[in-house]
Amino acid sequence: MAGKTQVVFLNEDVTIYCKIPGSLLLDSSIMGVIWFRKIGGSEMEARLYEYYGGHQAAFRPGASVSLELLERGDASLRLPGIQLREAGEYRCEVVVTPQKAEGVVQVEVVASPAGKVTLDQAPTKENRYARVVCKTSGFYPESITITWEKWTQKAPQHLQISEGEFSGPPVKNEDGTFNVTSYLTLKSPVEADGAIYCCVVGHVSLHTSQRFSLPVTETGFLKVEMAGKTQVMFLNDDVTIYCKIPGSPLLDSSFMGVIWFQKIGGSEMEARLYEYYGGHQAAFRPGASVPLELLERGDASLRLPGIQLREAGEYRCEVVVTPQKAEGVVQVEVVASPAGKVTLDQATMKENRYVRLVCKTSGFYPESITITWEKWTQKAPQHLQISEGEFSGPPVKNEDGTFNVTSYLTLKSPVEADGAIYQCVVGHVSLHTSQRFSLPAIETETSTGNVFGNNFYSIPVAAVIIGLIFNFYLI
Repeated sequence: MAGKTQVVFLNEDVTIYCKIPGSLLLDSSIMGVIWFRKIGGSEMEARLYEYYGGHQAAFRPGASVSLELLERGDASLRLPGIQLREAGEYRCEVVVTPQKAEGVVQVEVVASPAGKVTLDQAPTKENRYARVVCKTSGFYPESITITWEKWTQKAPQHLQISEGEFSGPPVKNEDGTFNVTSYLTLKSPVEADGAIYCCVVGHVSLHTSQRFSLPVTETGFLKVEMAGKTQVMFLNDDVTIYCKIPGSPLLDSSFMGVIWFQKIGGSEMEARLYEYYGGHQAAFRPGASVPLELLERGDASLRLPGIQLREAGEYRCEVVVTPQKAEGVVQVEVVASPAGKVTLDQATMKENRYVRLVCKTSGFYPESITITWEKWTQKAPQHLQISEGEFSGPPVKNEDGTFNVTSYLTLKSPVEADGAIYQCVVGHVSLHTSQRFSLPAIETETSTGNVFGNNFYSIPVAAVIIGLIFNFYLI
């Protein structure tokens, strides 16, 4: 058997163990099994199940012994949905003709407590105290311990409270389980401000004590914090929009709810993106989620995979820790960083008069962007801004809502091109610092004095064109 005592949980499908130790394959046709349970405190027994001569009968609905396991020496009894009244002494009688053996075990049926912490009375100007209520229900046996603890950011450890707490007597339910209510009175608003109060429940059915928590503020209401007024996201990134209960320890998600909304366009209408209530969650925006293990630690932040430009706007997070509710609002901006490339315009080179550099910047959002040109030479090794010969076209909108723009720099004489590095400098709201897109040094044959003449495609310049390298600089 499973020792002298076997503990099982109310309403669970249980197995009461009875095995022939070290048994090899047996012939079930010459075996028999009977299971009994003592009735009340008497010596009388009720027959629950029997198997003999290939026939089996269940006198307790659903009672069974697996014949496949019985042939391997396992005569354990299966009972679906065990009840409190079925606790007591069980006897297993096994026959392997002509031998007989029996075993006895005491079965204890327990039920774990469910808990809920609520604010019974919030502090006001007229009533300068709050009362926190812990309702613990559905437990068995009756004996239970309830204490109170406090947690604050200033003292981030669970401190037991010895004053202002009171627990009523356990009340028996129709199914035989018990309920009990405990109260904690906070005598001043200072006690309530920003604290987390935990109802700590100890019971024989629990391996460790359970904590049921409630955040309480000076106003008696729940608070949430967002990531400031605005949160900036990058196009196509998997993003997290923050919404947290500040300083929260472990909460019970079964008494919590979360709904996330997004305003539609410039209207006051809202679209529901995600909700979690009563242990059930639903995503109305594909992929939207709030991890429940983080929610129990006070983090109701929304995860959105692959955010798009159209999803920018006002987001609202609504959190419920029964019976309290709080909400927070944040403006989400979606941006896209520009990609850039600098090339030589070969068409202008054939005209043998000047060189034109082209900077193509693409895939950025929002539309506003600044593009300037800078020059660097070995003779003047610092970035000098160029104010002449540069021109930028208007931004062009792409199908995905991002923009492209092209900027040009015209070098009117070979002296301007000699040995210089030219950089297209891009400034955009999506960048922490400006980006530089560069073209390697352009060399000329100044000794001939005819770079822009018939010998324009001389070896040094041709090498630049053929071996054009795109360099990317961050400053």
